[in-house]
Amino acid sequence: MSKRKTLYLIDGSSYIFRAFFGVRQQLATSKGFPTNALYGFINMLQKVIREEKPDYLVVAFDSPDKTFRHKIYPNYKANRDAPPEELSRQFPYFEPLVKAYGLSSIRRPGFEADDIIGTLAKKGKQKGLEIVIVSGDKDMMQLISPHIYMLDTMKNKKFMDKEVVEKFGVQADKVVEVMGLMGDSSDHIPGVAGVGPKTAAELIRKFGSIEALYKRIDEVEKKNVKEKLERDKENAFMSRELVSIDTEMDLEFNSDLMILGKIDSAKLKKMFEEFEFVSFLEGMQDGTANSLKIDRSEYKTILTEKSFNDLMESLAKKKSFAFDVETTSKRPVWARLVGISFSFEDGNAFYLPLAHRYLGVPEQLEFKAVCEKLKPILEDKSIKKCGHNIKYDLIVMSNEGIALDGVDFDTMIASYLLNPSSRGHGLDALTMEYFGHKNLTYKEMTGTGSKEIGFDEVEVDRATEYAAEDSDMTWRLKGKLQPQLKDSTLKLYKEIELPLLEVLAEIELNGVYVDRKHLKELSSKIDKQLLHLEKDIYVLADEEFNINSPKQLSVILFEKLKLPVVKKTKTGYSTDVSVLEQLAVEHKLPEQVLSYRQLAKLKSTYVDALPGEIFKNTGRVHTSFNQT
Repeated sequence: MSKRKTLYLIDGSSYIFRAFFGVRQQLATSKGFPTNALYGFINMLQKVIREEKPDYLVVAFDSPDKTFRHKIYPNYKANRDAPPEELSRQFPYFEPLVKAYGLSSIRRPGFEADDIIGTLAKKGKQKGLEIVIVSGDKDMMQLISPHIYMLDTMKNKKFMDKEVVEKFGVQADKVVEVMGLMGDSSDHIPGVAGVGPKTAAELIRKFGSIEALYKRIDEVEKKNVKEKLERDKENAFMSRELVSIDTEMDLEFNSDLMILGKIDSAKLKKMFEEFEFVSFLEGMQDGTANSLKIDRSEYKTILTEKSFNDLMESLAKKKSFAFDVETTSKRPVWARLVGISFSFEDGNAFYLPLAHRYLGVPEQLEFKAVCEKLKPILEDKSIKKCGHNIKYDLIVMSNEGIALDGVDFDTMIASYLLNPSSRGHGLDALTMEYFGHKNLTYKEMTGTGSKEIGFDEVEVDRATEYAAEDSDMTWRLKGKLQPQLKDSTLKLYKEIELPLLEVLAEIELNGVYVDRKHLKELSSKIDKQLLHLEKDIYVLADEEFNINSPKQLSVILFEKLKLPVVKKTKTGYSTDVSVLEQLAVEHKLPEQVLSYRQLAKLKSTYVDALPGEIFKNTGRVHTSFNQT
C-alpha cells in the first residue's frame, strides 16, 4: 500500500495572535511599523514547509465579521478586547504573504478558521490523505482521529489520541461533550457554572453524552453537582453547540489548488525589505531558502600528538576561530571539561576529546598537557575567539586555569541584538533559520530520563559529529551575523554587550556567599510563624482544611463565609492573589491566607532551597546571568 500524501491545514489566525503576544518585546522597522506578528508567522510557515515537507497545504483565517455562533449566543467572545493597534496594522499583510509563498489561503464570511479546517480535514481524509492540523488551539482536538492529528510548531509537539485523553480525560469524539459542560472562559462560553474539567470528564466517561447525562440525571451522586447541572441545562447544550467545529461547510475541496506553488521571489523580497527582515533576505536564493548540506564524516577527531600539533599550528596562524566546550554539566562552575571543538573555515571542524570514559574508549591525549599547550593560544588577545554563549566557555576554561582572551564575537548575543523579539537565539534555531539545517541535538547524544548518560559517556565518534558541528555552525553564523551589526547596534555590541559578558562571567565565577546557619535559623522561625497563621486561619474558618488547596479554600471563602465571587476559572472559583487582596477588605481570613502564602513561598523557594544550591568546592551559590 502506497504511503498517504499529507495535507497540512494551518490555523493562520491563531498563529498570528500567538506570534504577536508571544514575543518579549515589540519588533518594528526603523520607521516604527510593528512587525513581530509577521516575523513569527513567517517563521512558522518556513518551519512547516522546510521540516514537514507537506504535499498539500492550506492556511485558514477567521472571518472579521460575526459568525453563526454569535446568532446562537450574542455574548460569544464578548470578553475579548479589540486587537491592539500594533497588531491590527499588520493584518493586511498576512494573506499576501501566504500568496507570495505560493500557498493557498481560505477565509469565509460567518465562519472561523476552525470550521474551514474541520471541513477540509473531513473531506481530505475521505479522499485518502493524511491530515495534519497546525495549531495550538485545544478546540481542534475534537477533530483528531485515525489519519488526522494536530501539530503545535511553537511547542514542537504532536497531539494524537493519547494526548487528547491526557488533556480532556476522554477520547476526541467526546471532547465537545466535556467542553459543553466545562465551558471555555477564553471564548466566553458559559458551560455549567462550577463544573470544571475533571468533573466534566468524569460525567461524560460515565454517561457518554450530555443528552444521556440529563436523561439519567438522578444517577448523579453528588447533590451539589446535580443542582448545578439542573440549573444550567440550557447552557450545557448551547455551549456544546458553540464549541463544536462545523465540518459540513459548503466548501469545495480541490487538491490541485492546495499544492505548494512557486515562490514569488520578487514579491517576497520586496516585503522582507519593507519589513526589514534581514535574516529572511539572507535566506533567499532562487525563490527558496538555502538548505545547507554538510557531511559530518568530514569532521576530524584529534587523538594523536601529530594531529594535535597540526591543529595548534593552524590555530596560531589564524586571525580568528570558533570554539565550543563539551562538559559534564549545564552549570559552568560545576562542569568538568570533556572536550573542545574548533572551526576556522566553513565545513572544516575538529573535536579534541579529553575526558570521555566508557568501555572501549580510544586513548585520549593527556588532559593537563593539552591544556598547557592550548593556554598560550586561548590567552592570546590578538587571536580572536568566536562562540555561541561564549560566557559559558569562558567560565569552564577559567576552571582549568586558562584565562580566555580575545573574545570577539558571540553569535547568541548578536542574534539577540538583531532580533530582540525572537525566542530562537539558540544555536539549533539559528542554524535552522539561516541555513535550513537541523543540528544534532544534545538529547540525541545523551538520551533522556532513566537512560540519560553524561557527555563523557558519549562515544567519541558521535561526540565529534555533534561538537564539531556546533563549532562549524557557529563559525558560519558569524559570517552571516557580523555584517548585519551596523551603526548603533554595532556600537551597543562592542561597547556594552561584549564587555558586560566578561563582567558577568567574573560575577558567576565568584559566586555569592550564603550563611547556612542563618538560613537554618530563619527556616525554623518561619515554621513557627506559619504554624501560628495556620491556627488563626482555622479559628477564622471554624474548621481545619488544607490551606494550600485552592478548591478547599474556595469552599471556605465562597460557600461557608459567603464572600463575593470575584473571578471564575475553568475549574471553579479563583483564589489567586488579586482575589484574596480584594476579599481581605471584607474579612480577616483572606488577609491571613495571603500572609501564609507569602511566608510559605519565601521558605520553599529561597530559605530552604538556597543551601542546596551551594557548590561544595567554593561554599558559594553561583548564579547564571542571561544577556538574551
